[in-house]
Amino acid sequence: MASLRGQLTLGSVIVALTVTNLKSAVNRRLHYCYIFAISIVVMPVILLLDLNSERPLYRQIYDQLVEALALGRLLPGSHLPTVRRLAADLSVNLHTVRRAYGMLAKAGLISLERHNGARVLALPPPSPTRSDQFGAQLRRLVAEGLAGGLRPDLINQLCQQVVADLSSSPS
Repeated sequence: MASLRGQLTLGSVIVALTVTNLKSAVNRRLHYCYIFAISIVVMPVILLLDLNSERPLYRQIYDQLVEALALGRLLPGSHLPTVRRLAADLSVNLHTVRRAYGMLAKAGLISLERHNGARVLALPPPSPTRSDQFGAQLRRLVAEGLAGGLRPDLINQLCQQVVADLSSSPS
């Protein structure tokens, strides 16, 4: 049985709707949060948190917001809900959202505004430091794939597919 809860805040341009699906094929509890920046974003940003995942919730939030930025679903100047609002909408601890927002701010992707939530910044220009950090992360992922038995040609194919998916996605 699914339950719905919605919130429209007239003071901002955010409409948040939380759907809790308590009955899934594997009996997992999943939360969906649809965030619409009415004046800017046409496509919704959907946060899907898997409470049974080994990945921490803050990392799931961070990863999905980064992907939304890469896909152009969150544009520079868009406002995200406050930490408290998003935590309430997702039914998670506010420190979980605060940590994800902190990581986004540290990466230079959002600015945090007290009592006003977070604002998406323009994507930074490429830098040698960012390139080095990305290379190190990619190296760890490729090493995990190889250690897990994936063939190098399959890893290359997967990388190319991800780049193609993120580059050609409509914004």
